[in-house]
Amino acid sequence: MMKFSMKTQCLPMLNSFTKPYRIRKEVSFHLFLIFTTFLLAGLSGCAEDPQVEADLPRSGTQIGAAYTDSFSVISRTVRIDSVRTDQSFRMPLGDYNDPVFGKSSASLVTQFELSNPGISFGSASLVFDSLVLSLAYGTTGQGGSFYSRKTGTGNVDLDEQTFKVYAVTDNNFTGEDTIFSDGTIRNNGLKGTLQYDEDQPIGEVTTKPRVGNTDSVFVDGEAFAPHLRIQLNEAFGQSLFNAPSSAFASDEAFRDFMPGLVVVPDNNFAPPEGQILFIDPAAAISGLTIFYTNNSTAESVRETYFIAMNNDVPRFNLFDKEYSGTGVEQSLMRSSPEDFSGGSEITYVQGLAGARTEIQIPHLLKAFPVEKDFIINQAELILPVSQSTNDPFPAIPQFNIAALTENGRLTIVSDIVEGFGHLDGNLDQLEGYYRFNVTRHVQRLLEQDRKGIDENYGFIIVAASEQLNAARTTLTGYDSQSGKGPQMRIYYTPLND
Repeated sequence: MMKFSMKTQCLPMLNSFTKPYRIRKEVSFHLFLIFTTFLLAGLSGCAEDPQVEADLPRSGTQIGAAYTDSFSVISRTVRIDSVRTDQSFRMPLGDYNDPVFGKSSASLVTQFELSNPGISFGSASLVFDSLVLSLAYGTTGQGGSFYSRKTGTGNVDLDEQTFKVYAVTDNNFTGEDTIFSDGTIRNNGLKGTLQYDEDQPIGEVTTKPRVGNTDSVFVDGEAFAPHLRIQLNEAFGQSLFNAPSSAFASDEAFRDFMPGLVVVPDNNFAPPEGQILFIDPAAAISGLTIFYTNNSTAESVRETYFIAMNNDVPRFNLFDKEYSGTGVEQSLMRSSPEDFSGGSEITYVQGLAGARTEIQIPHLLKAFPVEKDFIINQAELILPVSQSTNDPFPAIPQFNIAALTENGRLTIVSDIVEGFGHLDGNLDQLEGYYRFNVTRHVQRLLEQDRKGIDENYGFIIVAASEQLNAARTTLTGYDSQSGKGPQMRIYYTPLND
């Protein structure tokens, strides 16, 4: 039987830490995984052993396979500063207060696209009425239309929520930029940060979001699904209506005149109140509507002009976490880069630029003597869930996993070439754990070790779609008094006994 040989050389590296225990600003790992999915078919052209599928056993229960799970697996919580959020297919918006994770909030920033460039409101017969920002609720993806303690209950009677709108003051971001959840804008280096006056809101609404409600909302006689509507103040609306015709000549000219809007949740929820909504920027109703009256005829006519969000305009999210006084804050405290003591009982994973869990298995390869060769039939990383069944907020349905490199970078694990179904990472509700199939990855570590190359630097566990995922999970720590901690389970076959 031929030994497993994983020689793929075209899998790129991803993300960076300045320190192993502190993840810095990065391109979202989830976006990279989506990109990788489209590349899977092309990976057959990489330098990979073509006989892997024929020779690698698919089950760890075969006759002759040995088993071990006696590895020391340690874990801890790590924090990231921000994730990339520009051009996501939907936009989180809102805030909630979690008794375990503290306060989380998501704001959105967007520019707009003219529906009819070249329009002019300069005629004396045109009279401004109002300016309304409308934001459609999304209906698909992680968490559906919202995330809260009521997710999955069928109850859409959400908590009353206040949102404020601000005008962007500097047109310094475009669709060519990479933009992060702390407002940092990059384009071939640091370009700047988002600018707006937090003391000057131009609109505000307090509402109970009607997510999932089937009743129609009528706007000028046209029926729309329920959505978030925020009327902007008259002074701002009038200034837009009175803009010179040159401001409406093109999308670029309009963005120079009005660089965009920021929508920010403004609440003081007690735990476990609040929710994150998911906004669909591509929906027909998402955008700005100018309402005005045309008095040019004998009978006045109410008219509208729509300025869309859609999928083409530059836009991104801002995320904020407040872990003060929570177990997450305690878990993040450490005396040195090598300190894992904060993860002995519980570790944490949270989306929207929150927490991740680092896994280290320092003696993983010690079970396989250097003088012998082995086939790794199956290697599973098991991560037990710690949170109780009456936890008010639902756990993350699926994790992603990345391998750490010597310099603290993240890279995909080799098993992704077989697809996400093989890699797994889904929450097993019945067993109460997440499972990752890392067979190819462990075999590669073993083969590299035989060459004197150490690539065993551990893993990082992240929320799937973390830049869109408002959920969170608590995992059992490596020395927990409340249950079994993380495990590495390996079935293997010695080749030269």
